Amino acid sequence: MYHIESGIFAQRPLMEGLRLGAEEANKAVELDPTDAEALAYQAFAIGIAGDLGRGLEHVERALSISPNCVQAYRAKGWLLMNTGRPREGRESFQLAMRIDPRSALDVVPRSHVIEAYYHERNYVNAVAAARRLIADRPDHPWPYRWLAAALGQLGEAEEAREALNKAIAAAPDIFYRFVRQRLPWMGEAEYEHMLEGLRKAGWEG
Repeated sequence: MYHIESGIFAQRPLMEGLRLGAEEANKAVELDPTDAEALAYQAFAIGIAGDLGRGLEHVERALSISPNCVQAYRAKGWLLMNTGRPREGRESFQLAMRIDPRSALDVVPRSHVIEAYYHERNYVNAVAAARRLIADRPDHPWPYRWLAAALGQLGEAEEAREALNKAIAAAPDIFYRFVRQRLPWMGEAEYEHMLEGLRKAGWEG
């Protein structure tokens, strides 16, 4: 998927990956407007472009077609989390994992659960979830960033700095892509909250 190529692996410019992903999602919906999974991907693409409210409308359409669509619940969770409703977002991710237990092994929704806990200001659970994911996937850069921020908020300076260093070392391009600028889908409050934790962890940006 293009957004994974650009957002996780930095294999192409971010906005190019997002544009290509949106085009593919739109084509899929054109081919079958009743395909709930295609609508869910389209909702995600719309949200990535910054129109989170319209993305939620597409998610609800997907769920009206298929009430057990895992991808729709994942898209809904991500959209809710980025519109100031992190608890509802986390619950939507967790519902997706209950519907399809195999999805609980997927690093992306697990990372989003960590992020949701962080924005709920439940830093203890954010740390615990991040450590579980890192134990399973030490190669993935996302959980280190949220672990560093959550530990920073908890005042665990030494561990926070260690996690921050790992977040940067694991994938510096990804770290700086998410941190140096507010991306279109992240609310200003959520972005500033993330930076606050990272600065408490020792980041000087």
